[in-house]
Amino acid sequence: DDVDADPGTTHLLARASSGELVATLRVFGDDSADGLMHIGRVCTAPSWRGRGIAAGLIRRALELCGDRPVEIGAQAHLEQWYEQFGFVRCGPDYLDGRIPHLPMRRDLLG
Repeated sequence: DDVDADPGTTHLLARASSGELVATLRVFGDDSADGLMHIGRVCTAPSWRGRGIAAGLIRRALELCGDRPVEIGAQAHLEQWYEQFGFVRCGPDYLDGRIPHLPMRRDLLG
């Protein structure tokens, strides 16, 4: 989509020592007054899952977002996984490519 090519979008990549791309995500903002940020397209190669790679990318993405609120469209089965990063459900379930998703949001605490 157009977001991938937007100069304001940051793509975070994780590579194996061989150079193989093993995980990715994107971070971008919108024009809302509260500076809302979005994390999306979180993807880890199946053979690399369960090693904390996506968690590292999420932590880095949240660092880039700073104190701004962040939304993510999470696959529904990963709701508890995203909760460990401070995300909470903020709307009803929906389908994206026939995969159940739910909107989640993280606001700066404190």
